[in-house]
Amino acid sequence: MVSESLTTLATRLGGSKMSNATGIPKRYRKYSVCDFPLPLVHAALNFLERGDASLLLTGKLGTGKTAFASAILVAWRWCHPSHVEPWRNGIFLPVYEAAEILRDMETAVETRQEWQETPLLVLDDVGANRSTPHLMEQLLFLIEERYDWSVPTIVTTNLTLAEFADAVDPRAASRFQEGIVLDLGSKDRRKGDA
Repeated sequence: MVSESLTTLATRLGGSKMSNATGIPKRYRKYSVCDFPLPLVHAALNFLERGDASLLLTGKLGTGKTAFASAILVAWRWCHPSHVEPWRNGIFLPVYEAAEILRDMETAVETRQEWQETPLLVLDDVGANRSTPHLMEQLLFLIEERYDWSVPTIVTTNLTLAEFADAVDPRAASRFQEGIVLDLGSKDRRKGDA
């Protein structure tokens, strides 16, 4: 049964620090889903079990959104291994990096297709920087395409769901409401307030 295997996975990941998921920054490679409070572990396991949902992680600066999304991406690789190219089983993509890549029209089309097709895409810090209309249009297209094909996407943002709807698009916010929305709060873990 899937639930039993996810419980076993959670136990295994408690001591596992698998860190070679594509694009995860070095600082966040050390995290496992079991490093987070139990309600977040349950939410991660629910996401991993569903396999077709999207996840929106909201919260103020320093609440652990990026670390949690990274840990889920690592866990995803254990739950949904790729038999063709294991290292392509998920992509961690900071939005500032996406903006740079999309500026180069020669590589943008091929790269955007890779982002559309990867089994799990993590879009980090949506709305954190000043975004051009072109970037927001591309992100919306990417979110919509992945939603239409039931391919899971994780988005981290400092915005509330309502602010996300204003900054990106109300349709994208609605799509995430159909999936899982988690507010990680306002305590800055970097300052030791958590």
